[in-house]
Amino acid sequence: MTSPQNEPSGAFATAVTLKFSRHLSQSLILPSLPAIMISLSAPQNLTQMIVAAFIIGMVIAKLLVTFLADHFRLRRTILILLPFLLLGSLLCLIPDIHMILVGRAMQGVGIGGASALAISIIKNTTKESRYTRKLSQWAILVEWAPPTALILGGLIQQRLDWHYNFVIIAILSLGLIALALITLPKEEPPTRSLSGATARRKLGMIISGYGDPRFLAYSLMYSLIVSGQIVFYTISPFYLIHTLGMSANDYGLALTPYFAALIIGSALTGSLQKHLSSIAILRTALAFGLVGSLAILGFAFSVENAAWTLIAPMVLYGLCHSMLGLQVEVKVSGFASESPIANLGLLGLTLALVSALVALIAAHVPSNTPIGIAVFLLVLVVLSILATLLLGPEKARASEN
Repeated sequence: MTSPQNEPSGAFATAVTLKFSRHLSQSLILPSLPAIMISLSAPQNLTQMIVAAFIIGMVIAKLLVTFLADHFRLRRTILILLPFLLLGSLLCLIPDIHMILVGRAMQGVGIGGASALAISIIKNTTKESRYTRKLSQWAILVEWAPPTALILGGLIQQRLDWHYNFVIIAILSLGLIALALITLPKEEPPTRSLSGATARRKLGMIISGYGDPRFLAYSLMYSLIVSGQIVFYTISPFYLIHTLGMSANDYGLALTPYFAALIIGSALTGSLQKHLSSIAILRTALAFGLVGSLAILGFAFSVENAAWTLIAPMVLYGLCHSMLGLQVEVKVSGFASESPIANLGLLGLTLALVSALVALIAAHVPSNTPIGIAVFLLVLVVLSILATLLLGPEKARASEN
């Protein structure tokens, strides 16, 4: 931690902007996916891969970023990675679906790697007494990024053209580079989670983390449930916009209840933690996810295709996502390891790997009905329920709070 006298005033803003920009870069393009498919005469499954390509880039970044930061420290690592976001955005302006896929992967590497260091920026530039409060402020501010991205992306597609999404991200990348140059200190203290560790030590930490059945259970259920959002992002633009004829502008607004559920779920979890055990909260969250996915499936077979038959049940899945996600992050950060950040970093790596696999599969799911989304979400929830068995019922009740 830095002392109060040396606390850089703009470093926190950079940490927030990096994470906010990651969500913006990932989601801004979603309302334009059907338009890209039509404009380039591209197959739908290849167009849906635009989501997966970005996630794959993030996986590559997650695997490399801690080793880069060990050697170059935070500031230089971020300045190495952000040009990939710029170059990837410029590649996406080429009217060829394959070039867009390459560009999206480069975007994922650039902003995925840089944003992964946001927590470490806060840790390195905030005195210890203010760290927890700063981290909470950072999380609250970042929560608004996905709905902002979808609403803005819908407006861009409605009033301009899909190319402008990438123009905006390119301009944003230049701003991020300038912000990092100005606000991040050139001389940094080593961090517990990112420096002073050899490749062998890091590999040992990963093996020991996955060797703990509780960590494995938490990381699997977390990754599976959060990946459900990737499924929704990959398929819903084509179902709501291309199949049902919803405008790109309305698409962003239609998803507002889902994002509201994410915020409500976080607040609800804070209240439930005073009265319920951790395992009880996890089961409540998974119950929401199970009912939501079954509702989508039931509506698909009993009601004529309509936007509300997907959006309304996704509110329940949003509650599941936020409640389980927050509870798992709290539990994992308390496990014995190098530091809470190291635990969360390993959790993030697991999420990136599972999300990439899920995104690749989701890119080939038909979107003419919500059945594909429903079945996919149902499988993810059931697998997450099975993962809770690794916690051990007696140990969970006795020690999870």
